[in-house]
Amino acid sequence: MAVNRLTRDQIIGKALDLADSPTLDEKNRSDGSAIDTTAPAIEWLQQGVDLFYTLYPQAGTVTSTSIAIVAGTTSYAMPSDLILTYQNGIVLATDKKRLSKRSLSYVLNLDQTRTGTPKFYREEPPNWKIWPEPDKAYTGTAYYHKMPAALATGTVPTFPSDFLLVEYLHIKMKEWLNAVPKGSALQFALNIVSKFVKAGIINQLEEEQIPFDREAFPGGGSYPGSQYDWMGDVGTT
Repeated sequence: MAVNRLTRDQIIGKALDLADSPTLDEKNRSDGSAIDTTAPAIEWLQQGVDLFYTLYPQAGTVTSTSIAIVAGTTSYAMPSDLILTYQNGIVLATDKKRLSKRSLSYVLNLDQTRTGTPKFYREEPPNWKIWPEPDKAYTGTAYYHKMPAALATGTVPTFPSDFLLVEYLHIKMKEWLNAVPKGSALQFALNIVSKFVKAGIINQLEEEQIPFDREAFPGGGSYPGSQYDWMGDVGTT
């Protein structure tokens, strides 16, 4: 994926040049050159970057956080910068076990009194909920797509195109000037993310094969761990 060359203030400056509005210039770069620290365009640009990543979190940075799982506790706080948990992204370090993401409907069909090694998790923001109830303490690591940090003066946003961020901010400025309908910048963002996804520009690399769900194909046959394990007991020859 390509990245930006322009810093936060350079993006704002180019958008202001396109807007060509003395009023906006006065509010954002009152000395005629440097972007003011209180410029409203700083917040508009940050909102735009956050919006792009919220619409397609898979394009964002994947990071991790540790989870200290406690016996008898099933609810654990999500990080404040989390957009989306990576699929099946909670791993128990000591047991080398990866928890599977399940819906509330699925979990409600299970024995709610069971205790043991955590097997499933579900998202109930602002918490992760795990099942079954842990029988002891475990050390876990959760992988997730994070919200980008707030842009500083010299920050170069990680994004496929300088031009698109400049144009988004330009449209936002035109909204403020009542030159285009409210919501035009949002519609622009929705259209752009859709095109990125179709072009494969911001897709994360995923598995090339669809893995078997071991809840549907549990295995346990005569050759545990083999490629035929999902078939069950195939007997001997």
